[in-house]
Amino acid sequence: MKNLSKALGLLLMLSAILVMSDERAHAAAPAGHFTDRGDGTVFDNLTGLTWEVDFSVPQTRAAAVTYCNGLTATLPGAAWRVPTILELRSLIDDSAVTWMMDPLFPTTATQQFWSATRAARFLTYSWTVDFSTGRVDVFDGTLLGRTRCVR
Repeated sequence: MKNLSKALGLLLMLSAILVMSDERAHAAAPAGHFTDRGDGTVFDNLTGLTWEVDFSVPQTRAAAVTYCNGLTATLPGAAWRVPTILELRSLIDDSAVTWMMDPLFPTTATQQFWSATRAARFLTYSWTVDFSTGRVDVFDGTLLGRTRCVR
């Protein structure tokens, strides 16, 4: 129990470091960063990634992987997947007064959004982003979160 407590403390400290370093390194999105393709996707002109405009219902991380893999049937293109934590974090506009995404994306639910980036030493945990606060944190993959897929 003592080792678990120390590990959780270390994990929280590393999470804070990641958030702080990401805040300094993440610049505001330039005008024209995203292009609405009009087909349920948004193209990121900076990274070359294509994002699902909408997002999933609450689901476990494992269900999120299945959800993204199944988007080929409803959205154009192939190889839809759960984004990495850096890809997911890039959707936040740091120039806004409050944490928000580009207006091309619909209002995002106030819930954790899954990334494909697993938390070290905790097999069921993954890194997440809460778009209502801009918080980057780890979340137990067996709990419910949302997903915005990328390709």
